[in-house]
Amino acid sequence: MASVAYGAELPNTFGTARVGTQRAPGFEQIDSSLFKNFHIIEGQAISFRADAFNVFNFVSYDNPNSSINSANFGQITSSKSGPRTIQLAYTTRFSIPVSKGHGHNS
Repeated sequence: MASVAYGAELPNTFGTARVGTQRAPGFEQIDSSLFKNFHIIEGQAISFRADAFNVFNFVSYDNPNSSINSANFGQITSSKSGPRTIQLAYTTRFSIPVSKGHGHNS
């Protein structure tokens, strides 16, 4: 008699697989940021920033379909990771110097 990893569920149970019998692909993603601040004159500065998500465009596959009634049972049909995304930012900062008054105490 051949044994199988999965079978039809018995009444009042949540499946026939034991804990740890399903393996899934791992997840890998590397994100990075670069930024540079420039001080122009006193009270003014600008900043440039670049953020990259999933820099090396790794594909992290989703878990296999575990629904025994599905035509895709045991197949991986999607991925967990998104595509490489890059965003750029520029900011300008102005600050007004606060003068220190010379008050007199009477």
